[in-house]
Amino acid sequence: MRLRAFLIGTLTALAVTSCGGGGGNMAGGIGGTGVSYGPVTGFGSVIVNGVEYQTGSADFSVEGSPVGTGATGQNQLAVGMVVSVTHDDNGNAKSVSYKDDAEGPISNLNAAGNSFDVLGVSVTVDTMTVYDGISTDVNSDGIFDINDLADNDIVEVSGQITADNTVLATRVELKPTASCADGIEVKGTVSNVNTIADTFDIGTLTVNANGNMPAGLANGDYVEVQSATCPSGSTLTATSIEAKTEGPDTSNLDSADGDMEIKGTIADFVASPCTFTVNGQSVSASDGMCTGLADGNLVEVKGSLLSGVLIASEISNEDVNESGVTELKGIVTAVSPTAGSAFEGSITLGASGTFTTDVNTRFESDTPPFNLNTITITPATCVEIKTNSSNVVLSIEKKTSDCP
Repeated sequence: MRLRAFLIGTLTALAVTSCGGGGGNMAGGIGGTGVSYGPVTGFGSVIVNGVEYQTGSADFSVEGSPVGTGATGQNQLAVGMVVSVTHDDNGNAKSVSYKDDAEGPISNLNAAGNSFDVLGVSVTVDTMTVYDGISTDVNSDGIFDINDLADNDIVEVSGQITADNTVLATRVELKPTASCADGIEVKGTVSNVNTIADTFDIGTLTVNANGNMPAGLANGDYVEVQSATCPSGSTLTATSIEAKTEGPDTSNLDSADGDMEIKGTIADFVASPCTFTVNGQSVSASDGMCTGLADGNLVEVKGSLLSGVLIASEISNEDVNESGVTELKGIVTAVSPTAGSAFEGSITLGASGTFTTDVNTRFESDTPPFNLNTITITPATCVEIKTNSSNVVLSIEKKTSDCP
């Protein structure tokens, strides 16, 4: 993964040396706009990185194509999708854009190892990955997850880039057809460009450009490849190839430089001068802010864009200890939202106990909006929750069956 070229010394000197975490609105600059980039965790309007953005007049796009304004566009989104929200300093969204990482057939499925490949991209999943579109519980365990997938299933993957052509999935959606004819695509970093053979590689995938090789394509470039046929072995024949920008969509900022908030996994970490990438976005920070950080850490970074580089003013390490995650399922017997918030408060599952929700809790339902204010005691609401060792709820999923 290539860092954008920049003057390390100058940018590091500009980094503000503060550290911490917590929710709240990210200022969009004085009279300007900022961008927040991360997975959707809930809907009132849209919740990203612990902040609710009002989207009544926002323009929505999927894969670069407009899909509507306000509620019409928002209905095209789902929990777990990684999106870019361009917003003002009052939490009003100007635009929301979503682009997946890959859509195509699964290969090399390793359920025990929580991994599979999609068109040369290595995909890993964890306890926080959202699954959608799965209707058959293969092992009848009451949970839809990687164990219900199979090689050659067509899936759409959205997630956090952890290295070149490697993604930690925040969302995996099983498509209703096993055919590639409806169109498949992958975004990734190019290697082994061969203009004579008209081929290049994305991870383990060889792309036959089929006459669509972009002029000047070079190793390390980031592209989107589309096709209407499944790969033959490890070779995909392209119908189109476009150069893309890795990371957040900054096209709707009022100026090239603005405020940014991004959540994702660290890659390309260098301790001094401190630089790294998060979901393809280059970050520069003072060395003191980077103590204890390393590749693979889940972080939230806030700061300002300067010549395409995020100059960090705040870095929060948000790693989840997977060994401390507990899954529970039951009927909600009490719910208590904090005044002024539909997402912060507490929820009780009978004898299982009472658990705390906060701005980072993921709320998932097939019929959004879903939050503390929409959970009812009568009629009963069945949920599955994941909590950490401090009884803080990481996710709440509304269930329609399989409740004890």
